[in-house]
Amino acid sequence: MGNQSEADDSSPSLTTIFVVEDDADLGYVLLRFLEEEVPCRVVLATDGFEVLKLVRSIAPHLFLVDYNLPSMNGLELVDHLRAIPTLEQTPIVLMSARMPRDGVKQRQLPAIHKPFDLNHLLQVVREQLPASSIPLAIHRNRCSSTSSGLGTIPSMTQLPRGVCFSRWPFFEGVWAYEARD
Repeated sequence: MGNQSEADDSSPSLTTIFVVEDDADLGYVLLRFLEEEVPCRVVLATDGFEVLKLVRSIAPHLFLVDYNLPSMNGLELVDHLRAIPTLEQTPIVLMSARMPRDGVKQRQLPAIHKPFDLNHLLQVVREQLPASSIPLAIHRNRCSSTSSGLGTIPSMTQLPRGVCFSRWPFFEGVWAYEARD
């Protein structure tokens, strides 16, 4: 079932973000990045049916949904989520390399095109989270040898101070994260 961050599940005031991504590596990077940048609980799910089960017991503040999911695509999941009265106003951001423009426009969804810059993702997340759910101390951490964030992800290679890239060239645009002063 869904992987959850190490955050305390009993805290009702903790911001909860659902990441729906079938690529395990990308899902893990997003989970770790969001935990570091937006102190929150991240719930990672790999398909729409898993999400529909999880939302029965966990109320998220935001969904980040990949379009190309197994069994049910991201837009179909959005439609199912919008049909749940307690979730109809919960922000949903669609992520995809092949964005279904008509479906995104029709549903008035914010979208992030893959590959994406993690700073852009962070900006979109901050814009979409309800103001009451954003912790006062949103912080920025550098990816460095002392960071407990991206630098510790096993599939990542650290480069000069403040920069992390994937070992796989295809993902450099997705994972590239450069700390800004």
